[in-house]
Amino acid sequence: MTVSPVPIATTFSSDDCVVANQYSKSILRVCAGELSARDNVMVGVHCRQRSGLWAAVCRTRRAVAEETDAAARADALLDLVEIGAMADVPAAHLAYGVQRRLEIARALASEPRLLLLDEPAAGMNPTETMALMALIRRIRDRGVTVILIEHDMKVVMGV
Repeated sequence: MTVSPVPIATTFSSDDCVVANQYSKSILRVCAGELSARDNVMVGVHCRQRSGLWAAVCRTRRAVAEETDAAARADALLDLVEIGAMADVPAAHLAYGVQRRLEIARALASEPRLLLLDEPAAGMNPTETMALMALIRRIRDRGVTVILIEHDMKVVMGV
């Protein structure tokens, strides 16, 4: 009996993928630290909007509708990562584990089909790590493919 490999039917383009690694997180922390948690997530939503700069400046109906939708989407993602109550708090004032959840919400805001998480549990305490594992399972259950690079095997096996 021979076993043939199963072909992978799913293909991904660069628009489908989001990489959340330490380098990109560091840059975003510096640039977006004083933005509220909601505004941080809206940064990720904006890449999917169709209104241009002038529409936003002129506050066209379409731009206003997209901004309203972006805020609602950001609030939904903050609820998904269980930090919705902190939507108006500046990112720099959030605890370390909460900042990591915020970064995942921002990555999800661009509606990727593939999410690469590089060491998401680094520096987290055991309680934060357990909550992160539950979050990764929820993301996976929403149909997003998650590639996890992690040295903590409890996290890898728990997902």
